[in-house]
Amino acid sequence: MSIILYPNETFRKLGNFRKVFQFSNYSILIILFLLFNLDAKSQQKGMYDDNVTFGGGQRMLSMYVPTDYDSTKKYKLMVCLHGAGDASSNYRNALFSSLRWQTFITNTIFVCPDGGSNPNIDPSRDFYTPAGDEGIINLAIYYITTRYNIDTNEIFLQGFSLGGRSALKYGLDHPKSFKGLLLNTPAIQGIADANADPRLGFKLNFANAKQIPIAITHGDQDIGYFNSIDTMYMRLIQNEGRVRFTRIAGMQHSIPGQGTITDLVDFLNRPYRNKLDAEVTNVANPIRIYTTTYTPQFRLRNTGADTITSAQFTYYINKTPATSSWSGSITPYSNVMVTLPAVNCTEGFNVVKVNLTNINNTAVNPALSKKLDTAQFQLITKSLTTPYTSSFESNDKTLSLWDLVPSGHYQTWMLDNSSKIEGNTSLTMFNWALVFYNQGYSEDILSPVFDISTLTEPRLAFFVAFNYHIFTSGYTFSDTLKVSITLDSGKTYTEIYKKSGIELATKTPPISNPSSFDACIFTTKVADWRQEIIPLDSFATSKNAVFKFSYVSGLGGNIYLDYLRVAPNYIVNVKDEVQAGELAISPNPANDLFNIKIPEYAQKLIIYSLEGMPVYSRNIDNSGSEISVNTGNFAAGVYIVEIVSQGRIIKDKVVIIK
Repeated sequence: MSIILYPNETFRKLGNFRKVFQFSNYSILIILFLLFNLDAKSQQKGMYDDNVTFGGGQRMLSMYVPTDYDSTKKYKLMVCLHGAGDASSNYRNALFSSLRWQTFITNTIFVCPDGGSNPNIDPSRDFYTPAGDEGIINLAIYYITTRYNIDTNEIFLQGFSLGGRSALKYGLDHPKSFKGLLLNTPAIQGIADANADPRLGFKLNFANAKQIPIAITHGDQDIGYFNSIDTMYMRLIQNEGRVRFTRIAGMQHSIPGQGTITDLVDFLNRPYRNKLDAEVTNVANPIRIYTTTYTPQFRLRNTGADTITSAQFTYYINKTPATSSWSGSITPYSNVMVTLPAVNCTEGFNVVKVNLTNINNTAVNPALSKKLDTAQFQLITKSLTTPYTSSFESNDKTLSLWDLVPSGHYQTWMLDNSSKIEGNTSLTMFNWALVFYNQGYSEDILSPVFDISTLTEPRLAFFVAFNYHIFTSGYTFSDTLKVSITLDSGKTYTEIYKKSGIELATKTPPISNPSSFDACIFTTKVADWRQEIIPLDSFATSKNAVFKFSYVSGLGGNIYLDYLRVAPNYIVNVKDEVQAGELAISPNPANDLFNIKIPEYAQKLIIYSLEGMPVYSRNIDNSGSEISVNTGNFAAGVYIVEIVSQGRIIKDKVVIIK
């Protein structure tokens, strides 16, 4: 093929894009596109749209070209990827009609390719669905660079929501092709996605983070992506990424205004704009410690252009100050974990703060990177006496002794007032296969420390309500509840309970085809609860037992825990000792009152709470009849009804609802 068949300008540009051709699956398509699409549209200005042939069909590109475009000058290029369910023209209009990017991101041409998503068919599609769809990014670059005078060293990739996630993946896969990535609320799909879980086909190539500047924004009111974006950001830092992250107060799932975007675009253009700078982040704290001393650690990250060789810090444990220093070598955008001297802590919650004061014998500028970071942890050295009861009420003084150990998933254990067996609230957790993939990740809660050595036949008892999800397509998704015990301050755990699916479920049938958050929520009735009783005889001499409740994701289910007790067997394990027709309670569950059919020769009625405390008693003079019990002074919950008759003790349960 002779080069005289092609315009010289075309070949000059093709030479500039040799590095891009090396990774493109659409090289032949793009060459043909270049040869036959150089038309009058190449000089259009302002906002306009054009259709291109892609993937066997037509795909829209939506452009903004400065109205004063001058073909004799070189311009920057920014490729902008929209979120799920959106379209290229809508996104372009939002950026340039509403947010007015053209007024502060100057000397730049913008192209918004359409991701091919149809909100009426599949609104969740991004630029990687179907496979190969991300090639439209490459085609958009060639469309612009063959029509306008673009500096090919000044090409940026921007994205919002799922478009931001696509921009991150594409940029990490091809870091040499862009000057920087601007990610506005990248919709990282859960903790597995943020961790580049190999079970996912979509994998973020964090190893390339150091090769390309990355700027990220996220609103602090956009709760669904909080943990996944934080985890993704940490993966970028751990891989020495040149990354800047800004969380916007009061912003939901959106794009911030001019001030933030201007600052981040400036960072992408000049990631080494500060000669000497560093940040303190990720103060490493355990969720809980069991000894009075603690050794703080934190991450020291170089965010400047010079190598850091020394640093000084002031750190605080519960407002008590101390100082320390570090020396070594941290090159730009690298980081190290710094260990501070051990400090004494107090019982309960402790706060540790680390403040960077000096770098390379120079006082720091607090207006630059983050110089102060804070963490909180719990110290427990004292055991609670037993029997112990908790209904997870907000006024329960022991509730602060429970600890959450989250995986980083969007959902974790929380208090709930819609379903309970006793009191006003319960603990709940739910999961849904149609949101984020988190198979195998565990959301854990740690109990207080208990002395169970004084209990006769010690038992851990709690009420559970659970249901899982089933789909007519043939898929069943069920999470798992595990309970473990540790006697050595969390060094080792012994599993004492594990159930999932039908075995764990307290209601049938399973939740069928949940297609929304509301549909996957299991709202309970009293009959939907079951008491679980776990023998602790093997640990009966322990004075420092801690229980861990683990909700392990199987991608589906809704669970509630309530009315937990650590108590003797005779309190929690009420066996059915009632012969047919001998003792009948109605109604059960009861509200205002309930009736008890009294067997012959009965002498006494006693009603106990599940903690073993008597709440009602009376002598029985007329056995063989029925008596009524007014529940006005009873709190909602489960009670043990005990009848003493000729030396026999007859027991049954009654549930009081209010």
